[in-house]
Amino acid sequence: MAYDNLDYIKNYNKTGTYPRIHNNIFSQVKYVPVDNVLDLGCSIGILTHRLGNEYKTVVGIEPNRKSLENAIFRDNVTFYNFEINKDKLKLLKKVIKKHNIQGVFARRVMSEIYTTGGEELLYDLSDLFKECGVKYLVIEGRIDTKRATHY
Repeated sequence: MAYDNLDYIKNYNKTGTYPRIHNNIFSQVKYVPVDNVLDLGCSIGILTHRLGNEYKTVVGIEPNRKSLENAIFRDNVTFYNFEINKDKLKLLKKVIKKHNIQGVFARRVMSEIYTTGGEELLYDLSDLFKECGVKYLVIEGRIDTKRATHY
């Protein structure tokens, strides 16, 4: 199933269970003992919603507006619609500061960020996290396959 398949949300609404595709990255919450986290590249927000069970505040950022139109909301979750690129780093900094983000979960999004701005953007993003006091960065990558559209 595609990462943004609405069946994940339908199944959650029907059964109350989250998709297994997030289990690996979600298993890392025990190593991120903070109150406020960011789900970078949150897609339809199902992992963001799940993180909301563990954290006081969760912020999801997703460039695809259509994905966010289908997101599941909850009181401690806020979504923003913008792409991570050089021009949006100031906005990202404001969001991180506003919500006192201390941890970042990045599930399969770093390759897209690399495609957008190369190594320079990744270094800028790393510097921004450090400047803003982000203590934890949890990254889940992609497996290189014939269908992969990014590194």
